[in-house]
Amino acid sequence: MYRDGAGFYIDVPKGWVVDQEVGKRHGTCCVYYPKGTTWNSAETVMYPNIATKGPGQRTLDEFMESDLKSFRTHDPEMKYEDAEDVHLQGKRVAKVRIFRGVNRGSSEAVAYVDEEKTIALFVMNSKTEKGLNESMPLFRTAVQSYLHMDVRVDKGVQPGDMQSPQPPKNP
Repeated sequence: MYRDGAGFYIDVPKGWVVDQEVGKRHGTCCVYYPKGTTWNSAETVMYPNIATKGPGQRTLDEFMESDLKSFRTHDPEMKYEDAEDVHLQGKRVAKVRIFRGVNRGSSEAVAYVDEEKTIALFVMNSKTEKGLNESMPLFRTAVQSYLHMDVRVDKGVQPGDMQSPQPPKNP
């Protein structure tokens, strides 16, 4: 997953597939769901996202409060809890928050990683509480594999465009 200035890598959860086509349709690089299911049929799915920090370099806490406010706007009856942080390489952590009663009764776990210009997010959505609980160890293991990358995006090249360098034309 990347945006201009930053990107990150997360392992595909064991026993799950990565689907770039469905991801593109949903505005992200890819989505994950268990083998033998589809994005639409799976009880539990996961996907990465990146939020670019706005003017003033918002803090992670400010971003998480804004995210909470957005959830409450769409689902006023939802409940949330802060879960145990996921420890990352380099003595860093991913903050984890669980939202219940969102998106037509689903539950979501969101891992937030604060970077200089962005906030990396990894989301797990489950149609059932059972699915969320059973998949939480896989979610935490995937988040634990997080690796940050500094990325510069060439505005003239679309993701997936792999072109061989062309020799310069003679004047």
